[in-house]
Amino acid sequence: MKEYSKSAFVADVIKALEDAERASQQNPKDKGTLARDAYSKLQYDYPLVSEQELQALTEAEARKTGGTASLKQEQGPSISATTTTAEDLEGDALLAAFQKLYSLFIVSTMTEALLQETPEAASRLLGQLVTLPRGNTSRAAAAAAEGTALQDLRSNLEPLNGVIDIENGASDRISDVTHDVDAVLLDKDEDNGVYEPLEIFTPVGVMGAAPARASSTSIVAGSDFIDEVISKLLYLSSKLSYHNVSSSAAWQDGILLSCLERCLTALRQHPSFLELLPAAGAVCSVLRDRCVHSRNIAEFATSMEAVVKGLSLSKDSTVQGAAGKDEKAAAASLLGLRTAASLSTRLPQGPSRRKLWTQIDEFWLQVAAGMLERKEAQWRQQKKKTKDSTTTATAAAAAEEEDIQIIAISALITEFYILDAPIIVTKDKIQDVLLSTGLFRGLVVSFINHGRELLVLESLCRTLLICCASSTGLLTWAKAVPGFPSAWDHPEFVENGSLERYGAVHAAVFGLANGDEALARVLLLLGNGGIEAENVPEVYITLKLVKSVQKARDRSGKGGKETASFLSGTATVAALENLSSSLRALKVVLDEQDCENDSMATVDESEEAEKREEEKLALSSGQQARKLAARRAKLLQPECLRMIKGLRAKPGSVGKSD
Repeated sequence: MKEYSKSAFVADVIKALEDAERASQQNPKDKGTLARDAYSKLQYDYPLVSEQELQALTEAEARKTGGTASLKQEQGPSISATTTTAEDLEGDALLAAFQKLYSLFIVSTMTEALLQETPEAASRLLGQLVTLPRGNTSRAAAAAAEGTALQDLRSNLEPLNGVIDIENGASDRISDVTHDVDAVLLDKDEDNGVYEPLEIFTPVGVMGAAPARASSTSIVAGSDFIDEVISKLLYLSSKLSYHNVSSSAAWQDGILLSCLERCLTALRQHPSFLELLPAAGAVCSVLRDRCVHSRNIAEFATSMEAVVKGLSLSKDSTVQGAAGKDEKAAAASLLGLRTAASLSTRLPQGPSRRKLWTQIDEFWLQVAAGMLERKEAQWRQQKKKTKDSTTTATAAAAAEEEDIQIIAISALITEFYILDAPIIVTKDKIQDVLLSTGLFRGLVVSFINHGRELLVLESLCRTLLICCASSTGLLTWAKAVPGFPSAWDHPEFVENGSLERYGAVHAAVFGLANGDEALARVLLLLGNGGIEAENVPEVYITLKLVKSVQKARDRSGKGGKETASFLSGTATVAALENLSSSLRALKVVLDEQDCENDSMATVDESEEAEKREEEKLALSSGQQARKLAARRAKLLQPECLRMIKGLRAKPGSVGKSD
C-alpha cells in the first residue's frame, strides 16, 4: 500500500476546501438553505459557521416575531451587504453575527411565548427550550432582577458619580457619564477578553421542531402553568444583556431594535405584566445602553421611541397611573421614567444628550410629576389609615421602597432639565414648566414628608438647591410652603451633621445671615491641616454640589439681570484658597509616592508585571484600601482644582462644566 504522506494529505485538504468554495460561488445557496445549514451546525460544539449563514438564520428568526428593519438607510448597510475579508469573518463581523443571533433568539422566544393564546401553549413552547436551575422560581427571579435594578438606580444617585477614563489615557479628566467609580479604578482583568456565549436558545419553528427536552417543572393545572411561564420568561430575560450584543454591526439594520420593541409591547400587554416587570426592565436596559453607545442620533431617537411605544406610554396613561386607576400604567410609567433618568446620568455631551433634554421637556417631566402626585395621594391615604392604629412596619417599608425610586428618579430628571438646558432656553421658561407641571411642588412636598433614606435625601436636597438657585420665583415659592424652611433645621443639616454640606449651601442660597460662615466652615474642615488621600472623594462631592448650584444660579441671569455669586463672602473665598493650597500639597505627596514605586520597577516588563501581581496578592485588605484611595485621589485631585478655579471666576462664568 502506497504511503500517504503528511504533505499530500494537506494538499488534498486545501484542494477540497478550494473546490467547495468555488462550488459555493458558482451555485450560491438561497437564504433558506443557509439558515438550515447554520441551524444544523449550531447543534455541535465549536461550529464552523459563516457570517452569511448566521445572518440568514437571524433573519428567519426575526420574521417569526415580525421584526423588521426600522432604521434609515443612511445609518449604514446591514451585515449581509458589507464586504467582508477573511480577517473580518474571524473578528468583529462574525462576533456581531453571533451576538445578534444569541440575543434575537432570547427576545423572539420571549415574544412568541407571550403571544400564545393560553398559558398551556406558552408552557409547552418554553418547556422544550428552557430548563430552570433548581430553586429558581418566579419570585426568586423577580427579586433578583428588581434588586439589580435598584442597585443600578442607587449607583446613579451616588454623589461620587464621575467616570475616570483611565483606559483612554485621560487620567485627569472626569466625564459626566455615571458609573461606579470603584469598579473603574480597579486594575483591568487580563482575562476579560471577549468570548462567544456558550448558551444558544433555539426556538421552535426556526428550522422545524427543536429536539424535545423535559421541563424541570412539573405542570399540574391552572395557575401552575402561569407560574412556570413567568419563571422561565424571567429566567430568559436575565440572560439578556447589552454586553452580549455590544457590537454596532449587530444593530445596523434595525432588526434587533424592532424585535426588542415588539417584545416590550408583548410584555406590556400581557395580563401578568406586573409580575413580568423585571423582564420589561431588562429589555429597557438593553435599549438604554444602546442609546448610550450609539453615535447615531436617529438610532437614539428610534430606541427611545421603542421604549415609549413598547410600554404604551402617553400623557393619558400617565394621568391614569397618577390617579391610581391603573397599576399597570403606573408601573410602566415608572419603568420608562427610570430609563430616561438613567440616560441623563450616562450620556456624554453631544447631540444625543441634547435630544434627551428635548424629550424630557416635551414628555418625561409630566410623567415624573404624575408619579409624584400619585405617591403623594398614596401617602395621604396611608396616613389616614394608620392615624388611629399602630399598623404595619412591613407595608410602610414596601411603600418606602417605591417612594425611593419615584423621588430619586424625579430628582435626577429635574436636575438634568435645569443644568443641561440649551442656552436659548430662558430661566422663565424653566420656572414656568416646573411650576405648571407640578413637578417642583411634588419635590418640595416629598422633601417635607419623606426622604429620610440618606442616599435619596442627598439627591433630593441637591436637586431642590439647584432649583432654588436657578430661579428667584422657585425660591420664593418654596419659602412660602409651610414646613419647607423648617425642614432644613433637621439635625443632619446642621453643624457636624452627616449632610452639613447641604445645610451650608442652603443657608448661602437662601441668603441666611450665617450663609457665608456655614459654607466656609464646611470648606475649611475639608482643607485645614492638609488633606488625606481617603478624604479626596468627600472634597470632590462637596465641590461638585457647590459647582452645580453656582451653575444653576449663573444661568438664572440669562433672560434677566445678572445675579451675583453666592460664593462672594469673605470667609468662603478664603476657605476656597485654603482648600486649593491643601490639594496642591497633596499632589506633591502623591507624586513622591509614585516616584518610590517607579524606582522599584525592573527592566524586564514581564518580570515587573509578575512582581506587581505578587505584591498585590501579598497586601492586606487595609493596604489595598489605602492604595486604591491614593489612586483615586490622584485622579480626582486635578478635577477638584479645576472646579475651585471655576468657582472663583467672576459671576456668569463658572468655568468648564464638564
